[in-house]
Amino acid sequence: MDFLLYDAAPSGKLISVTDLLARAEQVVEKQQSTNPARRADLLMWIGTDYSSQDQTAKGRRLAEEAYQLTRSLSDPSIRARASCALAYCLSEDDDLVRAEALTQEGLRGLPSDPRYAMDRATCLRMGSEVSRQAGRNREGVTRAQAAQQIVQESPLATDILKLNTSETLAAAYSSAGLDSEALAEFQHAASLLPALGWQETHTSIGLFNDWALELDQVGQPLEAEKIQRRVLDLARDGDNEDAIGSSELNNYARILRKLNRIEEAGDYAQRSYDKALKANNQVMIGQSLMERAQDAMAQQKMIEASALLSELETLMRKNLPPTHYAFASLAAFRATEAMDKGDLQSALKFSDQSVAICDAAVKKGGGGAFALPGFLTRRSAVELAAGNIDQAVADANRGLALLLPKVPAGTLTNKLGYAYIALARALEAQGKHTEAQGAARSALDHLEKSLGPDHPETRKARQLAGL
Repeated sequence: MDFLLYDAAPSGKLISVTDLLARAEQVVEKQQSTNPARRADLLMWIGTDYSSQDQTAKGRRLAEEAYQLTRSLSDPSIRARASCALAYCLSEDDDLVRAEALTQEGLRGLPSDPRYAMDRATCLRMGSEVSRQAGRNREGVTRAQAAQQIVQESPLATDILKLNTSETLAAAYSSAGLDSEALAEFQHAASLLPALGWQETHTSIGLFNDWALELDQVGQPLEAEKIQRRVLDLARDGDNEDAIGSSELNNYARILRKLNRIEEAGDYAQRSYDKALKANNQVMIGQSLMERAQDAMAQQKMIEASALLSELETLMRKNLPPTHYAFASLAAFRATEAMDKGDLQSALKFSDQSVAICDAAVKKGGGGAFALPGFLTRRSAVELAAGNIDQAVADANRGLALLLPKVPAGTLTNKLGYAYIALARALEAQGKHTEAQGAARSALDHLEKSLGPDHPETRKARQLAGL
């Protein structure tokens, strides 16, 4: 680190993180240290940093080299850390089957001895990320909780490790749909930043990025936009937005779309995709494709949306297990396509698939609990268009039943707003005008605060409520 900061970057010369990592890699390659453990440590450090910078192919290559170096060593610590570091890099590059095998290999190789407690915590933390990427979100929570327990009980745990473990647990809670727990853990992690002086660091960017994602997930895009804007301000290099990562750009695009700022959203999603493609980051290529497709649908560019969805489906079937809840989103998008063409039969078929896929994933602990109410709300609209009014009411009510126990009293979210407006429309179709207006007023309360008073959906709720 001293060499990179004081010698590799001459005084006064601007240098990027990517440049520093590249020079670090050159130093390690040229020195060819006779100490394989030391060399493997350095390769792991550079490799995982590359992956964190969305340069997954480079990260994978160096982590693989570190892993192979340690196979001839007897030290359980370096062997386990190399296994788990490679697992983390592979999960970022979507090689999820091998990533899980390496995680288990690393954990198995660590003796139940206090000297290896920190190594076990690190492996569990990285293993939690592997589980999340694979959609096994309950397992992700279990691993993150186990890592936090080790950290809390060990006198050797540093404040930085406590912060990183708290952030991992918050993200695991978020993916598992445990929203109250996730928001509390994000706030706890953020409270650790000032004492470390880490308010404006890469770690803080990752933390705030995930926190904004959770706020968006619970249905508060207005609040999420404020935090995600802070992420972009921290990540950019002066006026240069090239320093902002693909994940941060795509998350902001998602929030802007929900706030009906569609053209801005499309611009950020395209930039996210371009960055991910350049870095060959398979996870972010898929996520940005999904966002671009939704932006195209929002603008009624259905031919473009269809092409993007086909590209996305090919990528998903290549990289994700067939039971992953992301396929429920794909089916829901296909239902929207069919609705646009007036093909109600296909729209119903795809809507049924989206709910069934997500239901199955939730039951197997594969995630998607946070998304299921949305799929039910969307199917309610399709059922209503098809004249299946009772089923439309049932879907809207089921969506509400899933959401209400998870939303703290007094919290206003667009998810509840959309479920109430779906119920209002279905009740109106049943001729239950008073009940429909009551549901529409509830929708209006939620949408005004979570989306803003001028959002198109807020205006629709106001009209349905007769106000």
